[in-house]
Amino acid sequence: MKTPRVSEKVIQAQIVQALRTVGAAVYVLGRPPRHESAHMGTGQTPGIPDLYVLLPKSPTGVPAHGLWFEVKSVGGRLRPQQADFAALCGGANVKHLVGGLDVALSYLQQHGYVRETAYYRRVRGDKLDGATTC
Repeated sequence: MKTPRVSEKVIQAQIVQALRTVGAAVYVLGRPPRHESAHMGTGQTPGIPDLYVLLPKSPTGVPAHGLWFEVKSVGGRLRPQQADFAALCGGANVKHLVGGLDVALSYLQQHGYVRETAYYRRVRGDKLDGATTC
């Protein structure tokens, strides 16, 4: 039996909720289309990620910081403009994540905002698989 695909809209809502739970300010810049065939039409500059996140100082002492988050469902790929934005972030030493809820939870765990993700949510090898951290 094939597992149903979770939409980016649902994944984005889960990520926003998880980030806000640890006290982050989350700014939603892009909204996924209601239907796969729908045009994005957000009016944003092409390549701008879906979320801008400002995290507070973590309980373990990681300083407050900001990061960009491009929401992707399993198997999702960056469009050329999104890949260009990610590369620019890397060159400017700006944090940029790509992925789903697993990536968000792994990032929060690795930076001391949460203790440990549940075993069924761990990313392979406890790394940010599928994510770029710049």
